Amino acid sequence: MKKIICILAVMLLLTGCAAGNGIGFDKLQSSSPAPEVVEMTSVTATPVVTFTPSPTPSATPSPTPRLYGRLSSMTLKESIDELISLGADITNIVEYDEAAAANSAMGKLEAYTQRIDFTLNGKVDCVAETYDSVDAATARADYYTRISETAAIGAYIYQFDMTVIRIKKTATPEEAEIFRQLLVQVDQ
Repeated sequence: MKKIICILAVMLLLTGCAAGNGIGFDKLQSSSPAPEVVEMTSVTATPVVTFTPSPTPSATPSPTPRLYGRLSSMTLKESIDELISLGADITNIVEYDEAAAANSAMGKLEAYTQRIDFTLNGKVDCVAETYDSVDAATARADYYTRISETAAIGAYIYQFDMTVIRIKKTATPEEAEIFRQLLVQVDQ
């Protein structure tokens, strides 16, 4: 009996499909081909590393490089004042004017633009001069070096770009070196 009921149910079912109505099987039918069967596999995504750029510091403008050291960009009086503030024992400061500068030219050498005479450590005579160009200062420093080699009392000659400083050799080499180190500090 069960078999008969099953056969009848299948027949009813097939009859309903052929009629295209009644049971609602027509809604499942379509004119398109059967859909593809897609197999799903377990896929683990590869991690993607995204680099976040670190913030680049904004470019700070670099200072314009100086053509010369500070000794050439300062007046001699300012230089002497700074040497005194660093501890140099400088006294008897005498500044020369432009008339004296015009008389300073010897032969083919250019005249200085500034000159100061002073006493170092209460006993050593010194001269500081500034020129219009490094070439003029170099020519004058070379001249003073040649004269110093043959003079009874020579001088220590220091040139810083356009500035020439003479320290009489009545100063000890240690005193002259200490003063030179102070000049280097001021020139930076």
